[in-house]
Amino acid sequence: MKKSQNNQGMSLLGLVIVVLIIAILGTAVFLWVDPAARVGGAKDQKREQDVLSISNAIADYVNDHQGALPVLGSVTTAKKTLCTVQGGSNITCGADTLPCLRIADEEFYDKYLWQLPIDPNKSANTDTGYYLQKDVNGKLVVGACSTYGSTAVTKITSVKVNCSAYGGGHCWYLGSSTNEDCDNVCADNGLVCIEKASYGSDVSSGGSGFCALNRALGGESVCGSGCTLTTTDSPGNYDGSSSCIYREYPLDCSQKDSNYFNLCPCQ
Repeated sequence: MKKSQNNQGMSLLGLVIVVLIIAILGTAVFLWVDPAARVGGAKDQKREQDVLSISNAIADYVNDHQGALPVLGSVTTAKKTLCTVQGGSNITCGADTLPCLRIADEEFYDKYLWQLPIDPNKSANTDTGYYLQKDVNGKLVVGACSTYGSTAVTKITSVKVNCSAYGGGHCWYLGSSTNEDCDNVCADNGLVCIEKASYGSDVSSGGSGFCALNRALGGESVCGSGCTLTTTDSPGNYDGSSSCIYREYPLDCSQKDSNYFNLCPCQ
């Protein structure tokens, strides 16, 4: 009887050893066969998680800001890479090479997403590797500029891109002529001027915010001579060529200037 029990014990021990050997061999084969594919697949999984996080945070922000996106600039059908800080150089994402689309609104990071995710192959917040664009139906698309696999990592959201440009939690529109107040500019777009609007941290940051808005609405040559602080009641605007002015206190929707195109927050 004892001999039979010993044989059973040895058989069980042998089975355990065989299972362990098979597991070790399986792990070795898994690690040996195409390690790049496994690393690439893991990176794509992170990209999917990051795109979802960005999409959800932006959707929540939009719901709380009457449809305004948290970016500083315009969202178009081109892929614009997201960034926290603009590094000064254009960034390539897919077939598009453009300045990055900045999210610098402190409220966005305080309430919705503590920081912008960065692609596994990137290392700086001047180029996160993730982009925003609008599709042919005007829906906001969030995606990764690159993937390991052949399937693109994108998410078409329910958010509608309705504004010419965004900044400080507002929609912004540029007047079609000089000497036009913001009441008329907004009315021309079926909207109402935000009286005494307080600019967000991204718009009122030393004039650079207004430069970004003006460029988004007027082209890259706009504000080439920089932005100048004004003490008048005119909102941030430009002269139609390269000179811009801005101010850092709530605007008066009825103010206008015969030499400048008004840049107006509307809703």
